[in-house]
Parts: sequence; C-alpha cells; structure tokens
Amino acid sequence: MAQLIRRLSSKFIRKRNLPDVVERFVEDDFGVTSAYRHGYPNQPSCFAFDQVSRLLAIGTKDGFITLYGRPGVEQRFAHDQTVAVTQILFLPNKQLLTVCGGISTVYLWNLVDETGHVFPFLLKSCKIPCHAGKEKISFGHLPVHSDFIYLGTTFGNIYTVNAKTCKSSNYIIYWSNAVKPPNSKKSHHHDHSSHPGEVVGIVEPPAEPSRLLIAYNSGLMIIWNLNKKESSGINAEYGGTCRMLLRDLLKMISV
Repeated sequence: MAQLIRRLSSKFIRKRNLPDVVERFVEDDFGVTSAYRHGYPNQPSCFAFDQVSRLLAIGTKDGFITLYGRPGVEQRFAHDQTVAVTQILFLPNKQLLTVCGGISTVYLWNLVDETGHVFPFLLKSCKIPCHAGKEKISFGHLPVHSDFIYLGTTFGNIYTVNAKTCKSSNYIIYWSNAVKPPNSKKSHHHDHSSHPGEVVGIVEPPAEPSRLLIAYNSGLMIIWNLNKKESSGINAEYGGTCRMLLRDLLKMISV
C-alpha cells in the first residue's frame, strides 16, 4: 500500500505544472519582538518602594523601569536613551522621579492615567548644568517635606532640582565652598585645598531641616547650612571610606 501511494503521488507531481514562486519578502520584513515578559528584570541597577501606593519600582542598566503592585499589576517603561537608571524616588500625587547618572538627567513621570489605572508616562526631564565629561550624578536625596531634590556628583558638587516642576535651580553647593572651615577658621584635621572626592551621601538631620549632612568618598563629612549657604561643621576624623548614610528618627549613623 505504501509503495502504491508513493507511485501515484510521484506521477501526480510530475504531471502538475507548478508555477515558479517569486519571493517577495526581504530581511527588513522580519524582526524578533517580545510578546510576553515574566520574572525579574534583567541587569537591575536600583529599586524603590512606596509605602503609600504599595508599588515597587526596579530600574535596569539599559534604561528600563518595571512597576509591580498587587497581583496582576505590572508595567514596564523605558527612557529615551539606553542608559543605566541609578536612582528612583517616589513623590506624592502618584509621581515618580528617576535619575540617570550617566547623562546627568532627571525624569519626572506620572504613574496613573485619568482613569486611575497604573500607566506611567513621561511629564518632563531636566539635565543638570554640570561639567560635561567631568562629573556625573552619584547620589540623590529628596528631604522630607521639601520640593527640592539634591543631586551630588562624582566631582563633589551638589545641584538642586525642583521635584514638582522638574527644573534645575540656581542653588548649587560647590565642593570648594563646602570644605571651607566654619567662620573661615582653619582646621588641623583636613587640607581644605584638596578635593574631597565624589558625593556618596546626603541626609538632613531630623531636628534641623535647614541643614544637610554631606558625605564624600574620601571620608570627609560636613554639615551644610542651607540658609546661610556655608558649612557649619566639618568632620575629617572618620577613618576609612564613607559608603552609606542611614537616617532614623533619633540619630544619624555612618557606616
């Protein structure tokens, strides 16, 4: 039976006058796209959690951000450039600030649409006026009850951006001014002509919101008076490199 079928099919194929097939597709007509994503984002670089909206945001090295909420809530969006997301800050009114330190740019996002569903879209972006090629954003901090985010750089300067309008401010803390002794008095612990390194931490004392505690990777820590625009205290006795600043309700700890 199998041999009969093969003979009949071979005779049928010989007698058929098959037309020539003209291939109309080219290489540009094909492409690989992602239809569905599942699991942890690839190459995560930072994350943030908002206790009010109960949303978790994870940034990646290729500029993507994934939002996770209650079961079934997951949104993924990207920046206009393929650069690493270095910091994420949640804001009131269901907004989000993302920092791309490599290009010294801050992005302001809305997290929900008019219907109340989680659907992030870009509102504004702001590039800080830093020295191109010399400094990048190394640390950002948004104090409690403040509209301004303080952005420290690898060159030791600190720039300010209005978190509501996403516009840069003229208030800049240059490292050369920050390391000056209080009241121009000389200090025997630190050479104030030497560079302190990049900014690795910025926090505000709980009882003194008009001041900032700034830490550099050289180990230098200073207290900056925002109103007087001068340093009110310098601590250069810390041995080792300052990596992180932790803030609680009663005290400040450096580790």
